[in-house]
Amino acid sequence: MNRYDEALERIKNNVEIQDGLAEEDFDHYNTIVFALEIASKLCEACNIEADMNAVKCKECEYLMFSDMYGECSKNYKGIVSPDDSCGKGKLKGGEG
Repeated sequence: MNRYDEALERIKNNVEIQDGLAEEDFDHYNTIVFALEIASKLCEACNIEADMNAVKCKECEYLMFSDMYGECSKNYKGIVSPDDSCGKGKLKGGEG
């Protein structure tokens, strides 16, 4: 669930907001709900695309270790775990 889904759920489940709306304001309410639904779908699409281009940190050329932590040497991310990923990584060995 992304932040837009959470906002949608809060708005839709808040009966007091819906009951307190004048009829002309209900159109605005529906517009907000519709906009949040669109934003949620776009957010999901971006996450899917980012995941398709992502390189796991454990397979990334930029992974370095300092003290007890894995870190990104390019500062794309700070401290990382092996299964973290980003769309800017590069596979070890020059692939990706």
